[in-house]
Amino acid sequence: MLVGLILLAAVGAMIALSLRADRRFRAIDRLPMQWTLTGAVSWHAPRAVALAFTPVLGTMLILAVGAMALWVPPRAGQEGLDQCLVDRGYVRIMLTHDQVRGLAKLKRGTDERTAYLHAIDSDPAVIAAQRVVEE
Repeated sequence: MLVGLILLAAVGAMIALSLRADRRFRAIDRLPMQWTLTGAVSWHAPRAVALAFTPVLGTMLILAVGAMALWVPPRAGQEGLDQCLVDRGYVRIMLTHDQVRGLAKLKRGTDERTAYLHAIDSDPAVIAAQRVVEE
């Protein structure tokens, strides 16, 4: 639900910015769409087409990714992973910004990253404060 609202807000922002640009460039009939490596404009598009390009492309990408999330099956072995972990007593937590930054500094698959995550996940205070409540 939250992700959907964020994506809807992103599309709304792209549309709002395109409308704002349309008012700003009202006197220009055609806007540049592509430039060469030297900085020269290689082709123009009508203002409406140029300003609709980003919101339309963004919406198509968001819909494609959303459709894949809904209808593309998980990789082999991933289907029951969440339930398997819950059955073994694991709980889902939401990492804080500081925890995400700390995790980003550690290379995937290293003992240091595993130890960092274990230290977070095994702290009862962290679990109580950061537990994700499933609806």
